[in-house]
Amino acid sequence: MTDRERKELAETQITAPEAAGDEVSERIGEADDMSGRRRTGGDVSAHISDTDEVSERIGPYRIIREIGRGGMGVVYEAEQEVPVRRMVALKLIKLGMDTREVIARFESERQALALMNHPHIARVFDAGATPDGRPYFAMEFVQGVPITQYCDTHKLTIRERLLLFIDVCRGVQHAHQKGIIHRDIKPSNVLVANLDDVRVPKIIDFGIAKATSQRLSEHSVFTEVGQLVGTPEYMSPEQAEMTDVDVDTRSDIYSLGALLYELLAGQQVFDPKDLRRAGLAEIQRKLREEDPPKPSSRISRIGPASNVPATNRSVDVRVLERTLEGDLDWITMKALDKDRTRRYETANGLAMDVQRYLDDEPVLATPPSALYRARKLYRRHRIPVLAAAAVALALVAGIVGTTWASVRAARAERVAAAEAVEARRQTAIATAVNAFLTDDLLASAAPSTAAGRGKDVTMRAVLDAAAGRIEEASKPGGRFANEPLVEAAIRITLGNTYGELGEYAAAEPHLRRALALRQGVFGEAKGSSVEVMNMLGLLAWRQGRYDEAEPLLRRALAAAASGGQDDPLSLAIEMNLANVLRSDGRFADAEPLYLRNLDAKRRTLGPDHADTVSVMGNLANYYQETGNYAKAEALHRQALEIRRRLHGESEPATVLEINNLANDLALMGRVEEADPLMRRALELKTVLYGAAHPSTLNSVNNVAELALIMGRSAEAEALHRQALEGRRRALGPTHPRTLSSQERLAATLASLGQFADAERLAAETAAASAASRGADDVVTIDANDTRAVALLGLQRPKDAAALLRRQIAIVEERRAGGEDAGETDVTLTDLRVHLGMALADLGQRAEAEALLLGAVPALSPWEADTARAYRFVARFYDAWNRAEPDPARSARAVEWQQRFEASPRRASVE
Repeated sequence: MTDRERKELAETQITAPEAAGDEVSERIGEADDMSGRRRTGGDVSAHISDTDEVSERIGPYRIIREIGRGGMGVVYEAEQEVPVRRMVALKLIKLGMDTREVIARFESERQALALMNHPHIARVFDAGATPDGRPYFAMEFVQGVPITQYCDTHKLTIRERLLLFIDVCRGVQHAHQKGIIHRDIKPSNVLVANLDDVRVPKIIDFGIAKATSQRLSEHSVFTEVGQLVGTPEYMSPEQAEMTDVDVDTRSDIYSLGALLYELLAGQQVFDPKDLRRAGLAEIQRKLREEDPPKPSSRISRIGPASNVPATNRSVDVRVLERTLEGDLDWITMKALDKDRTRRYETANGLAMDVQRYLDDEPVLATPPSALYRARKLYRRHRIPVLAAAAVALALVAGIVGTTWASVRAARAERVAAAEAVEARRQTAIATAVNAFLTDDLLASAAPSTAAGRGKDVTMRAVLDAAAGRIEEASKPGGRFANEPLVEAAIRITLGNTYGELGEYAAAEPHLRRALALRQGVFGEAKGSSVEVMNMLGLLAWRQGRYDEAEPLLRRALAAAASGGQDDPLSLAIEMNLANVLRSDGRFADAEPLYLRNLDAKRRTLGPDHADTVSVMGNLANYYQETGNYAKAEALHRQALEIRRRLHGESEPATVLEINNLANDLALMGRVEEADPLMRRALELKTVLYGAAHPSTLNSVNNVAELALIMGRSAEAEALHRQALEGRRRALGPTHPRTLSSQERLAATLASLGQFADAERLAAETAAASAASRGADDVVTIDANDTRAVALLGLQRPKDAAALLRRQIAIVEERRAGGEDAGETDVTLTDLRVHLGMALADLGQRAEAEALLLGAVPALSPWEADTARAYRFVARFYDAWNRAEPDPARSARAVEWQQRFEASPRRASVE
């Protein structure tokens, strides 16, 4: 197997700040029920009422049991049997809804939700309708319990609860980056499960309330004139107003604050009985005006009952109260602030402040200033405050000398004002982006605008329609003409989504425009500009334009340096730069970046974090491509075990590790072990991405390579043609992977004896690769080697020998210059074997013998080409002995014939 084949088999993981788990280069579970036993379809009848009958099968799903029921729907545990076997949570909506309209909205929402890929978010797999018109969602089946119940049952300490809460915040942050607001974050929508002694929280029901505008739980509250979408105990004041005008990502921050409050104090922010006894107007007033006590104060107020939350947190009451006082009180209350401009701007900001507390660092949350409290008092009690103003002024005049508190209050107010300005800007951007996603992107999938395609409209068509609208909106006089940051945010969303679909050419202009817009506002060094530079660098890498990718990423890394080497953005850029260098064959430059990055992420994120595991996989790919297969296998197995344990087998990152482990096994000759893994990766990718996605095409190529290695040349030809045609469409004719597919098809044709076609195709590939990548590129050299094999088959050994000598000289010059790092070891062996064959055909037997005896023993014994080489050497000695009889030659002919007969691939070449 050549070094170019190694690169084809391996896939790289690309990282981005915060959402690292969702960005996998080249792109990129099964579960029992909670009792640990597989249930049968017989459980269905025991849980479904006569008035809500459902068959034991809905589409590809076999219903197992009911696991939840609400006013508007039922949730079942179900098993999907094709095309992937896995357990799902199936949400089935009641009869009587406008099925056509709802299904169209479900499909739009599902496509938006499908963009999310985060270890702490339950994924939406599918949506559809039953034969009688009942819409359903199929989601990841999470075998967990509500986070508060889990923490109390396991007596988790405050630190352990906070670590879980940080993971939840990261999941919410990821959703917000994708333009999705949950609007119903509460304990029952955050489930925690133990996976091999690791606690894994999963957020469920993302976007369902928004998608249906209907109630899926008895805990939601409705009125005749409007509806509260969410759960009052965890609902922000602006969400309770039911207008959606002021609802943005900070509403989820409030709900996270309510969840944190309960995790810390063991009590809800508002008493649920009092809240639910109140009418709608009273609920709105309480949420808008009444400030809850701090978590520590709540502990002291509940008296003897406080022993329960203390015991559940493995401390006594006094210790619990002291622990919550100060930083944890203010972090929680900042998230719960009635004024959304004073909350944390992002879920990541909340998580970072919690992490600062855990690291004994100063937190950003501070008690509200006296001036702020006075303003709130004035707004609630305007007349009594005015009446008391004269008395207050007299008192203030008497203590005017004590100015320190006033100075601090003024300073805090200035900071608050600056934060408010930034928050308003971010809110305006988020609101505009969300409106565009809803009104322009998702609306283009509705039946009325989908050109008669109904719910079968493709995501590419949706994106193209939205791209046309943003072009119009950004022209002079358009709605975004004077809103560069809004336009940039939308273009980043479009560019990233095109990239996820493998539509790299369509993604590029959006990201380039976004970079220009952000640099026009912030300059190059601002983090928001650097993030887009990183995205463009990745896009150039995916397109095989390494000479563009490297300077972009180096610029981004230099601009991000102010955050420190261990800053998440700097680490993400460094990782991507290492991948680009490795892809360009500059292994010596890539290795120190990999090792430093892995050490930093293990220190800052822990060994099981998605970013850490991504670096492990990429370092393993480095070892693989430089011939250290044992190290590569060990790291890939470790990464795959973590991925399977935390995310299941059907997650994109897990599939990538399956692919790369199969590659390790193939390169070590364990092809019978590698083949089923490669095919499994292809099966899963086809389901995840579709047949035309670049990552799926990588796996098509990989399976084809193994088929060729194992002597199944006809199968290899069909698969290589499929990969080549797909890559030409997806990547273009001169992309390195496209040219590689073309070379591998030529090699397959040569193995089938179609030498004329093989020679023509290999010559075209070598010329195209030399023009785009240079004569010393591995793909160019491999294409010329394949052409030489075809020339031998056409009885043109002289032309073959001349071509092979030139390639050997190029490789030896590369190695002498120290730029190779072992990249062409296998290639050089192949070139020498083939030159020996050419010289043997030319009658130059002595030189041919030296080359063949030096190179053939170094070939991988498990490959079909090696069996062919053994047979050639045996026939070479046999012919030479018949021409010039010699017992030594006769013995060697017998020896090599025995090697051929013992070859595991003998049958495939006879």
